Amino acid sequence: MVQAPIVAEVPGVGEIASKTGPGGSPQPQASSISTADGQFRRDLLIAAVAITGIAAHLTLRFGFGSHGLAQAFPLYVVLVFGGLPLIFRLIQKSLARGFGSDLLAGISIIASALMGQFLVGSIVVLMLSGGTVLEEFATRRVSSVLEALSRRMPETAHR
Repeated sequence: MVQAPIVAEVPGVGEIASKTGPGGSPQPQASSISTADGQFRRDLLIAAVAITGIAAHLTLRFGFGSHGLAQAFPLYVVLVFGGLPLIFRLIQKSLARGFGSDLLAGISIIASALMGQFLVGSIVVLMLSGGTVLEEFATRRVSSVLEALSRRMPETAHR
C-alpha cells in the first residue's frame, strides 16, 4: 500500500504571490519607484558635481597656482548646485520632525560657507550625497537578492 504525500500550503506564500506579476517577478508600486529613482539620480548627480568641483579646485590651486575667484569658482558651483538642494531637503525633513545626522551635516555646510571655508563645505556635500547614493545602492542590491530568494521559495511543502 502506497501513501500519497501530504501537501501543505506554506504560510506567507500567498502574500508574496499576490504581489508578484507574471513569472514571479515582484510588481512594486510605480510611484514609489519613480520618486526613489529620481532622488537617487539627483544625489548621484550632486556627488558627481562635488567630486568634479573639488578636483577642479585642487587642480587650479596646486597645479596652476591660481588664486582668488578662479580657484574658488568650482567650489561655489558645488555649494550652489549641490549644497542648496541638500539643505532644502534637510529643512523639509526638519519641519516634518525627521531629525538625524543629516541635519548636522546641513548645519556644517551652512557654517562652512559663512566662514568662507568653501572646500570644507564641498567635502561635506560630497559626504552627504555620496553616503546617500551608497546607502541607496546597497539597499537596492539587498532588495534584489531578497526578491530572488523569495522567488525560489517553494509554494508547497511535503511532509
